[in-house]
Amino acid sequence: MIPNRLCEFIKTGMVLVLIILTTSSALMGFDNVATTAAQFLKLDVGARAAGMGGNFVALADDPTALYWNPAGIALLEGPSFTAAHIEWLVDITHDFVGFAVPAGNGAIGVSVIALNTGSWEQTTVAEPEGTGIFVDFSGISIGFSYARQMTDRFSFGVTGKYITEKAFNVSAQAAAVDLGTMLDVGYKSLRIGMSITNFGGRMKLAGRDLLTPVDTNSDDISDTDASLSTDSWSLPLRFRVGMAMDLIGYNGALAENEKHRLTMTVDGMHPNDNVESIGVGVEYMLGGMASLRTGYKANHDTEDLTFGGGIRLTVSEVDLGIDYSYSDLGDLEDVQRASITLLF
Repeated sequence: MIPNRLCEFIKTGMVLVLIILTTSSALMGFDNVATTAAQFLKLDVGARAAGMGGNFVALADDPTALYWNPAGIALLEGPSFTAAHIEWLVDITHDFVGFAVPAGNGAIGVSVIALNTGSWEQTTVAEPEGTGIFVDFSGISIGFSYARQMTDRFSFGVTGKYITEKAFNVSAQAAAVDLGTMLDVGYKSLRIGMSITNFGGRMKLAGRDLLTPVDTNSDDISDTDASLSTDSWSLPLRFRVGMAMDLIGYNGALAENEKHRLTMTVDGMHPNDNVESIGVGVEYMLGGMASLRTGYKANHDTEDLTFGGGIRLTVSEVDLGIDYSYSDLGDLEDVQRASITLLF
């Protein structure tokens, strides 16, 4: 049983998050759109989660939990590894690598997220056909996580991470923290998850491209360079709360079945740079081997329906999972994701 004080703390936290989710839209409006840095941190990680519309905070039970909800890695049964790749818009690539291993009553993990645009030729007003100089943009986040099962039903996780963005010869850095909780309610298979991600410092560009010559117009002082000062920008803070439940399944489902599992998730998200959104995800698995997924995001600016699937195999005593997802971004290009997971 969960101690009464812990139950009250959890309930209070859920109420506060729900109040934020339901009231802050009126306060924020659209005033904060496009006011955060490190936008690559907002892209859904893992084809399994993406196939369910990113509604994964209460279901995160593989290494992608290092992104969605660090408390989820405390539930891993053994060392686990995930690599995920996204073909994003205009040839931008987004990759995730995560590894987690049980440790005592919890787990430790490390994750890397990387975005790369490739290079393109610089153009100027004087040379619109190109200067012969090639520029690029990249972003990297490196995180170290620890999660612990506080009771048989409640787990807590934390991630500390270093984030950097580089645009040609300028760059910005920041440190941030992710916090997550996972609660087994005790009714059937109902789980509740909450997470706060990218809580940290601000990013400010600096580098040699911000140096500009200064003409002193004085014989006594030689010309020199000055450094332009840029504004600092906050990180894309995300508050997520969600529920997950097996409607059909092996143990604790509403309707028990040994061959079929149907899981439904509902997530609400409050960002600091846009309006709130809510979504629903569904995962169907047959015989623990093949799965189909779909999800829906309401109040999202470009994305709504998502689809996906995957297979699970055992190779040399290693469980292998291969997943794929497809997202329709309306007037923009469709986005496809692929990921592979190994459970040792």
